Amino acid sequence: MNENEIIIENLQKRFEIASKFKTTEFYLKAEGEYFIELCHFDGLSSIANKMVSRKMVPLQVFAHYVVVSTLARQIDIIKFDDLNNENVNERLDFDTPLWPEDEVIKKVVIKQVLENLQNLLKEEHKRKVENRPWPTPEEDMESERDEIELHDLYTFHTAIVKCLREVNNGSHFNSEKSIVSVISRPIVVSRTKDSNPHNLLKTIFSDKKKLWNYDEIADNWGWPEDKFDKKSWRTFYNACISTNSIVEKKTGIEDFLIFDSKTARINTKYL
Repeated sequence: MNENEIIIENLQKRFEIASKFKTTEFYLKAEGEYFIELCHFDGLSSIANKMVSRKMVPLQVFAHYVVVSTLARQIDIIKFDDLNNENVNERLDFDTPLWPEDEVIKKVVIKQVLENLQNLLKEEHKRKVENRPWPTPEEDMESERDEIELHDLYTFHTAIVKCLREVNNGSHFNSEKSIVSVISRPIVVSRTKDSNPHNLLKTIFSDKKKLWNYDEIADNWGWPEDKFDKKSWRTFYNACISTNSIVEKKTGIEDFLIFDSKTARINTKYL
């Protein structure tokens, strides 16, 4: 199973949970958990481009999920007073990886997000004028609306899966930020950028398909020849253990690095 298939499997599990909703509260929670799972992955901007430009998801629905994904990340999303302000890029503070990377496409989505928010404000204004109380969750999302919401999520989920199957992201390491991406999840390895796991990944990703001997890694680290002895393997072995532990905490993957007392390499499943 390659990394994108793992992403798809995780999202499919979340979608199936949402599809079995019995109450509105259950559905909204499951929908939020779906987008929390989705937003763990990097590389979504290019996928968002495809989804919008190919019209794989109705624009109004996509814009809705931009907001949902932001809320799922527990971000305060609205920091403006005038919804008609033309400079919406500066007035909308949405922190979500679902923004399309293409600026033209992104502006189209922003415009739709604004329209969706304006419609919500109009509904709220009408409620206040008519002096109606806030609806309960059951009143707010009756069974018919639940079905519509699930259909929208199904459309979105189907598009995401199709796009993921077209992409082979592989694993990557940004040594400047000390971030390794595995199954498209960005993982901070070392905030100081000077730990053994950081240095190990920096070396391994310089030729990520290579089976590295520990003496080669020591040489890459700049160790003098007389420093590497029969006990030195433990330094690199422990670095491999620590690296796998860091990856496992964020992804559940236990076997990112394959290693023994002499060598280390990236598991071919994640290349």
